[in-house]
Amino acid sequence: MTEELPIWGAADDLARVITKASEESRFASHQCEMMMWLLDTLDCIERFPSDEFRVYLKGGTCVQHYLPREKQRFSIDLDFSTCFEDGVEADERLSIVRSYLQRLKDQLLRDGWSANHGMLKIPAIQPGFSAICLSARLFEPIKCRRTSSRVLNIHNAAFVKTEFFLYDTEPEYSNQRLSLVSTEYAVNDVTFNLASRTRLLADKIIALSGQGYGARDENKDILDLKSLCELDGLDLDGTHRMISSWAKSHLDVNGKAHPIEPPIRIVHAARQTALEKSDLSAQVLAQMMGLLYARGREGFNLKRSDWKKICVDVVSYLENKILPLFA
Repeated sequence: MTEELPIWGAADDLARVITKASEESRFASHQCEMMMWLLDTLDCIERFPSDEFRVYLKGGTCVQHYLPREKQRFSIDLDFSTCFEDGVEADERLSIVRSYLQRLKDQLLRDGWSANHGMLKIPAIQPGFSAICLSARLFEPIKCRRTSSRVLNIHNAAFVKTEFFLYDTEPEYSNQRLSLVSTEYAVNDVTFNLASRTRLLADKIIALSGQGYGARDENKDILDLKSLCELDGLDLDGTHRMISSWAKSHLDVNGKAHPIEPPIRIVHAARQTALEKSDLSAQVLAQMMGLLYARGREGFNLKRSDWKKICVDVVSYLENKILPLFA
């Protein structure tokens, strides 16, 4: 048994917790299992922080924290931003984060986790510049499907993928008690540094733009952006500042300065992506929403007309609220 109990309690309690969470939340059993491992991984990082940089959660998992639990979607990975002191050179960041992950791995071993269950996988450094430090936490699944990842050098295993973004600009976060579907089934509260609503809004616009590293233009980013647009407490001037700062400090694939000018290009590109993705086929939409939302909950059986409206609403928000900030 581990010295530090996992977030669900005793190690052999997980199957019971998965069943209970699935019955009450309507998420599938394998989704509930992944949610608990995501939460436990956050708890481990919070309990064993780095002394050399600060880290905060961003991305889709963080967005869900700000939503009512009945509207939260499933997220399969953890995205972090790292904040270094001014004296740390850019080319030192990757090795610093990797060293921290190795120390965390050693701590997990001391806590009793084994090589294939609860342990970190730190893949070899790939040649060339990297803006992200990848790792994963392996586990022996109860309900989750085993998969493989060439990038992570993982073969036929269940795992939580983590991405540490090394070149943060305009960080904005606070330490909060997490409010996720999974936290309902944790034996202890989990606190973590969480990106602000405004930081998440800027990040999702950048992601949807497809411009530069960290930008992916995925369909789920439209859903997250729509959810963020409806939240109170957004600082739109701050969103403008964050997008502009990111664009001006952008690096190319070789790690050289390559500003995106003018920064308004990012917003235009995000708008265009939302327009292009508004015409998803019924089959693609059903597959996506079935993977992301709990059975019978809002979003699970989303119609094409509703998806198109979500995309139109995002386009309208970008046109009426964000683009004028760059005028």
